[in-house]
Formats: sequence, structure tokens, C-alpha cells
Amino acid sequence: MTLPASGSLSFQTLNEELRLTGGAGTLESTVYRWLSDQPSGDVKLPSEFYGKSAYKYLGVTGFSSLGTSHTFNSVDFGPFYTGRRIQIIVELRNKASAVTSGWNLTSVSIGGTSTFSSTPFWYQDGSGSTFFFGLAPIHVLDNMTATSGTVSFNSTQQTQCRIFVISIANVPSLTNDSGTAYAASTDPVAISGGVDTSANGVLLAASIGFNSGAALSGSTFNSGSSSGWTELYDESSPTFRTNISIKNRQSAGAKAVQCTWSGGTPQQAIVIAVARA
Repeated sequence: MTLPASGSLSFQTLNEELRLTGGAGTLESTVYRWLSDQPSGDVKLPSEFYGKSAYKYLGVTGFSSLGTSHTFNSVDFGPFYTGRRIQIIVELRNKASAVTSGWNLTSVSIGGTSTFSSTPFWYQDGSGSTFFFGLAPIHVLDNMTATSGTVSFNSTQQTQCRIFVISIANVPSLTNDSGTAYAASTDPVAISGGVDTSANGVLLAASIGFNSGAALSGSTFNSGSSSGWTELYDESSPTFRTNISIKNRQSAGAKAVQCTWSGGTPQQAIVIAVARA
């Protein structure tokens, strides 16, 4: 959900969006400044909160050079506030040689905070060195206070990476990597059975479609029973199309996750979803 675009707003409404309890607050506190995108000066209720959501897409950095060590400097994490969680989606493309089993991201560090010592990712690859792409979610626990910093990790084989960064308010620190879907020459691609969220949780989804013949002209998670997504990123290269989308403040239960492409059918595709709930 997103705050209304007009009308009256109360602290109760703001706090529900922020996954906080109660009907009181201080507008100049860091969490309300973050929500309203007002880092300094007076914060005005309701006008500066219209259409705001308790997540912020902070941008994309990369690609790194082909290799096994990947470092991204001066990455924007946005303002710190109590309850901030940083979620990162890693996209991997290209490879130096044929893929072997056991691909992982290791030694993950974000803003000086170590996260997982090793986390797997999901990938599609062709024979030999024809193509390779993958996706992985990583997250930061609530003890990371930096507003910008370095993101670094290793990959167990040579590839290139870029990262997408999202700041989310007051979701649990642990990530539930809830589902994956792979496809060959199909459209749409859906995660069987959907992905479970708890009440007031957040669902992130990412997709990559590959077509060697022509660029795919679009991709969307807003189709059929998978409607209600907000698109954070959608980009086409000559052979790939990447989409990052989010559903905020979900009800409890299974949610459909389905990506549809336009301008052609992907020869290979991958979809992942991450529940922060």
C-alpha cells in the first residue's frame, strides 16, 4: 500500500504505513523525515506525506568487471532511522567458462557490516560460454547505520554483477527467499504456488528474460492474479530484460508471483521472490 494522494492524514495512518504502533509521533524525527523525503527543515502534515511508501528504491550500481571479487563504492543507503532494513538484489551476467555446480556469493559485506558468509543464487546458463545470468537477494541486519558505503562480495566463479538497493521500514531482519521459477521459451513465468507473506509484510520480486534474437520491449509483474505490484526498475539491453518490483503491506497468505514479457518470448527466464514479513 501507499499513503493517499490527498485528504487528511493522521499519525495513526503514518504509523500503519511504517509498521509502527500507536497514533503519536514527532514529525521532525528521522523516520518521518525519511518517509516524507524531507531531510531538513519543517515537515508538513499532510502535504509532504501524500503518495509516500515505507520503502525507497535507492538505485542501481554496476556492472563490476568480470572476476570473482566484486566491490561497489559509495553506494547510497539513504538516511538511517530506527528500524531501517537494507535489501539488495544482485544481478549476475556473463561468465568466463562453462558453469559448474556450487555457485555462491561469499564474504558478503555491506557498509562495513558482514551479512551471510555464503548465500546461493539462482541462475540460467547455456552450454559452454553462450550465456549466463542469475539473481540473488542479500540483506543487512539492523545494526548497520551508515548512509552510504561499500558493498562487496565474492563469487565462486568469474562473472559480472550489479546491485539494486532498497530501504524498507520495520520489517524483520531475516529474509525469506521464498521461491524461484525458471523457464525456457515460455511467457509468462510464475512461481508455482505463489509466495507466503505474513500480515503487513513486503514482497520483492526480480526477473530476467533472455532473447538472443531481439531485445524484449517490456516486462511486468502486473498480470492476472499477480496484480498490485509497483515497478522499481525495468530495463532492456540488446539481449536481456531486467525487472525489480515490490508489493508493500501485504495481507497474510500466498501471493501470486508472475512475470510477463512483451515484444517477444524469452528464450530463457528466471524469476525470484523475497518475502520480508
